[in-house]
Amino acid sequence: MMRRLSFLLSILALTALGLAAAGCTHPCLKLAEQICECEPGEIEKEACEREMKSAYDSARVNELKAQADTCTELLDTCDCTRLDTEEGRQACGLARTP
Repeated sequence: MMRRLSFLLSILALTALGLAAAGCTHPCLKLAEQICECEPGEIEKEACEREMKSAYDSARVNELKAQADTCTELLDTCDCTRLDTEEGRQACGLARTP
């Protein structure tokens, strides 16, 4: 799971947008939250959420704009039941696609 988190953290780092002004949650942050829900326990979920939020907060605005559509699509395909498979990791944006 830590490898997944580190890959997702790099995605978030590339996609963080200051949406506080927009007043809505960015799709990449929603995706990170969805993936954190797959963690087995509350402590792991909270740690995951803290890491994701930190990566999101430190990312650049223009990079996040470029990733918004991709994260929106991944929200529809990502689910915990397949996260341990290559196909599932691709569906969550946690693996490189060929």
